[in-house]
Amino acid sequence: MSGGIEAEAPGKVVLLGEYAVLEGVGGLAMAVDRHARVNLRVLPGSSGRICALQLAIPPVCFELSPVGNMRWKTPHRGAFVTTAGLVERLLSDRIQRGARLSGFELTIDTEALFMRRGNEMTKLGLGSSAALTVAVDAALRRAFPVSGEHVESFATRVERLRRTVCGVQGGHASGIDLAASLAGGLVDYQLRGDSVMLERRNLPKGLAMRFVWTGRPASTKMLLGHWAEARRRNPAAVAGLIREMAASASSGRRAVADNDTAELVEQIGVYGRIMGKMNDLMPIPVFSEAHRHAARGANRLGLVYKPCGAGGGDLGVAASTDPDRLARYARWLSGTGMMPLSLAVSQRGLWPHDE
Repeated sequence: MSGGIEAEAPGKVVLLGEYAVLEGVGGLAMAVDRHARVNLRVLPGSSGRICALQLAIPPVCFELSPVGNMRWKTPHRGAFVTTAGLVERLLSDRIQRGARLSGFELTIDTEALFMRRGNEMTKLGLGSSAALTVAVDAALRRAFPVSGEHVESFATRVERLRRTVCGVQGGHASGIDLAASLAGGLVDYQLRGDSVMLERRNLPKGLAMRFVWTGRPASTKMLLGHWAEARRRNPAAVAGLIREMAASASSGRRAVADNDTAELVEQIGVYGRIMGKMNDLMPIPVFSEAHRHAARGANRLGLVYKPCGAGGGDLGVAASTDPDRLARYARWLSGTGMMPLSLAVSQRGLWPHDE
């Protein structure tokens, strides 16, 4: 992509707080060095198109109405439906703030957050939707500015984008992935009603992690739906697990603040075991057989392990203070059908940021 307005935002991994963060429990998420990238070129007139490179579909064309609503010229289906809804809502936000619009060409590149399998792209569970939301929003803000518009704080922008994502998905979103993608680094995040609290932290010195792709993608939306149903069916059991999660996440967040690497490693393992208990309440296991196999291999080497994100597939993480053990673990993984992912913290979040 060259020319036009460019923006990029990193993916993320959740280290602590899955599911519980929706209940107001604080969590930890880390931006990673794989990014969603977008390029926006403003066009004369009211016509435009969106090129979603990873979907392997022709450009999807649209026309802007006199008041700025998008009228799609090209039928769209499948994964692009979500992309279309996202762009529509972000553009609507620009209109409500008084921006003057014109046609545009938007090119989306999220390849780094997917794995190619033949002709298909499989998501890795790195928060591609959140990273794309942050990047597209930034490009639209720069393309269609509003005179006198104030620069948003990280928290305010996460609150706004969280509402957008909830509208597109028709459900709940914690915003922890948006926060990591926007701010970069390690983020301590907490949802308080409709408001958010986020602080950037440093990873404790000596923390070693190895991320694991289980070989199977998972639907976060579906798993969250099953969790909501479990809460309706068995509120006491769910409340008990949330309390355990809250205690572990709180200890882990405190360990980060105190630079206590051993305690953070301990709490990553504790939280993973709590997620394993969710299997008794869900029709689809959160701690899937692939995750259990990865965990057994990690435990044999003296490592701790947990799924990252909603579980069911996607990513897991093994953690330790001993990088040699993690290297042995990576060699063990090579014979299991699972794949170690080389991920590092991305200290830079959204780029460029309009501060």
